[in-house]
Amino acid sequence: MKRVSVFTRIGFAVVLCVSASAVFIPASAAAAGKDRCKDRCNRRYHELKDACRGLRRFEKRRCEDRAKFERDECRRRCR
Repeated sequence: MKRVSVFTRIGFAVVLCVSASAVFIPASAAAAGKDRCKDRCNRRYHELKDACRGLRRFEKRRCEDRAKFERDECRRRCR
């Protein structure tokens, strides 16, 4: 009789762990998807900003502003 209760307890613990992981995994996957999108936007922003490095004063400012605008638009689409 005692073995049945031990197996029941272990089975209950396993079911509890599996159900808890099923609740938390989709939430973390959704958050990871957003971070990947923002990381992609930031990486693209830094590439565009680095391309502006050799330009003159006003051209550089315009180029950096355009890169910032594109990053903001990309991030807006991530939401």
